[in-house]
Amino acid sequence: MVEILSLLRIVHKVNAGNATISGYYINQNRTFALDFKNYVVKANTRIISVTADDMFVGDLDFYLSQLKFDELFGLETTVDFNNLTMRILSNEKLPVQIIQELSFRRQQMLRNTSVDPDFALLYPRNRKILNGLFMDYSVNKSFSDQFTYGQNLNFGAEFLGGDVQGSHVLSKTQIGLNSNTSNIRWRYTIPDNQSLTQISVGELNANGQISQQFYGITLSNDKVLPRRSFDTYRYSGQTDPQSEVEIYRNNQLVDYQVANEFGDYQIDIPLNFGSSDIRIVTITPNGQITEETRRIQIPFTFLPKNELTYFVNAGFYKQNIFQNSDYRKILQSNISYGLSNAFTFKSGIDIMEEDSLQTLWYNQFNLRLFDQYLITADIAPTAYYRMSGSVLYSNGTSLNLSGTEYSGYGLFNRSQFDRNYSANVFLPFYQTKIPFGLRYSLEYFSYSNNTSWRHYAEINLRLGRVNFRTGYRYSLFSLNESSNYSGRLISSATYTISRSYSVPTYLRGTFLRGQIEFDQKSSSIDNAEFQYSKQVMRNARVDVSVGRNFNIGVNSFQIGFVYDFNFARSTSRLRTRGTQATMSHNLRGSVGFDTGSSHFFTDYRQQVGRAGASIRMFVDQNTNGFYDDGEQILDDPAIRLGRISSSKLGSDGVYRFSQLQQYERYYVTINKGAISNPMLVPREKEFSFVADPNQYKNIDIPFYYSGILEGKIVIKDGVNERSLGGLRLYLENVETGEIREMRTFSDGTFYIDEVDPGNYRLYPDPSQLSILDARPDPEHLDIEVRATYEGDFIDGLNMTLIKN
Repeated sequence: MVEILSLLRIVHKVNAGNATISGYYINQNRTFALDFKNYVVKANTRIISVTADDMFVGDLDFYLSQLKFDELFGLETTVDFNNLTMRILSNEKLPVQIIQELSFRRQQMLRNTSVDPDFALLYPRNRKILNGLFMDYSVNKSFSDQFTYGQNLNFGAEFLGGDVQGSHVLSKTQIGLNSNTSNIRWRYTIPDNQSLTQISVGELNANGQISQQFYGITLSNDKVLPRRSFDTYRYSGQTDPQSEVEIYRNNQLVDYQVANEFGDYQIDIPLNFGSSDIRIVTITPNGQITEETRRIQIPFTFLPKNELTYFVNAGFYKQNIFQNSDYRKILQSNISYGLSNAFTFKSGIDIMEEDSLQTLWYNQFNLRLFDQYLITADIAPTAYYRMSGSVLYSNGTSLNLSGTEYSGYGLFNRSQFDRNYSANVFLPFYQTKIPFGLRYSLEYFSYSNNTSWRHYAEINLRLGRVNFRTGYRYSLFSLNESSNYSGRLISSATYTISRSYSVPTYLRGTFLRGQIEFDQKSSSIDNAEFQYSKQVMRNARVDVSVGRNFNIGVNSFQIGFVYDFNFARSTSRLRTRGTQATMSHNLRGSVGFDTGSSHFFTDYRQQVGRAGASIRMFVDQNTNGFYDDGEQILDDPAIRLGRISSSKLGSDGVYRFSQLQQYERYYVTINKGAISNPMLVPREKEFSFVADPNQYKNIDIPFYYSGILEGKIVIKDGVNERSLGGLRLYLENVETGEIREMRTFSDGTFYIDEVDPGNYRLYPDPSQLSILDARPDPEHLDIEVRATYEGDFIDGLNMTLIKN
């Protein structure tokens, strides 16, 4: 009984002295009690009739007949003695099912939350004077009336402990050869320093009110890694007492809670930057389900409460006047502070030199009202006043409004606008189960004696796999008393054929698109185009388009073929327009240098500004913790990274992970079940590392043969001693708390294999000791399993149980 109750997770308590078991089933109102001395079985207050044949006490457990067990808990059980299995039928969820579902939800929550696992950081940031090298390349050739050639090479590496990158562009035409280097910059990061996190030097982009490329230096305490998690949002509600409340963020379960005896609950929902769809599902005790949805927006201009960030940019920017270039001074500085999770204030100054130094002081207020209404106000007294607002509802309806009044011309208003207003609204709806969408946008400009109006209206709908879209664009430009307008109606339809295996291969995944443009002024069709795109083979795609410009009576045709090699992406295109034809070919990819193996490795994706990892698993024959020539390399697919990345197995048996975020901390799990030799165990099953910039980080994981434990358990009653079979033993890992369970054989011996190196504690099941009325000598066995090449074999693990 004790073992089956434990397996089914039925709450129970054993009194070995009185030979009784008591507890409750599913909830505390459904109690049960078994008295093996007096042969009494109770379900709540109901007494179940039993005889001595239905109940007896063994050496290690209490036993109840199958029929009485079924009657006690309202189950229908079937036992297969050939396969040693039990089949249980129940009209309600068993406690073990409930606990497993809760455990699954917890695991799902952990996967969906931004909380990182507590893995040891075995490979921290490793700064070097010079290390790594990534090179992205793009080579383009074009043939028409003239031949053109162009190549773009971007490079990235680690230099002086920071990341450096730049680009070189080479182009050749009939006019001549042009070559230049640009965008060279070096950045040093200090992630753990709150006052200064990064220093950048070189050709940089200013982040003031004017986005300007300049040569100089940037200082900031902003986050080194892209912001993901913002903060938590506390949601309080009331429902029926003991109701279960589940919180979903973007259709992923992030938390759940049971309402208290008054029906109150309060849940902290983790929010990320961007838009979060929150769904609250309530399940009452009687099974009624209700849902509530809301959408919360967190723009990247917001900061969490009490967080402060600043930027300082200083240097020179290049001003081109006709064919002459001049360098002018630039100084920008701004500071942002989160007054609350719903209010962020920003203030800054831009100083730029043109004919003279021009200064712009500005302030920005970012406010979120009622979770989904966003309001932004920009105040720059010498240049402009701007107000904008937006809202995005959970059903997809959105509204955006913006207005700007300019108070001066010059550097900060080069277009010399007087005012600018815009509005955009999108309304999705269903009509006879068909999804529709309506969009309307309006933009107004005013400058000097000129005004400009731009209207755009669109309706779209989806019928199965076909999407229809029709839009009308109207522009009106007025100058003094004269005006000019243009109007264009654009209609398109797209269709994607299913990838289902029921569809013929030559049609599967095909994309079709047709578009017609109607010009209002000429009252005629202006353009028509048809596109066809299809994936052929696993790594190739072909696309074809044909069109006609009816105004000038010219036909156009284009065919393209894209193929992804392991080392590069090849794109070939043929374009014709009238009598003119152009053929072009582009080859782009990336090369990375692995300092660990001193080899170059290729990829068709760009890698500069990213990071990688080279992870090698090997059998550590001399147990020195390092890979030595000749040691066996394991190429089993057992490495799991916590965040998404791509990996390739090299010919040297090393797994190389690419497309990692530089400076990011990654969490690695070794799936022991994927190792082909079950006797091998890694020194570390879980660990983390920090990705170094523009390079493959080299990580070696030594494996050792697991240990084997042998011993014997005997029980002593006075002078009599006998072997004890069927005793439950627990082997507990002292460091991790992980517990393995095993049984002694009929002769009292036990055998435990695949024991990872570490420190353990071996002890018998306390509940069985209570039934036996015995104590172990010694109380437990302390065991150290060493990491050895052949595996640690430990025998003589003997223990005596002494009757009280």
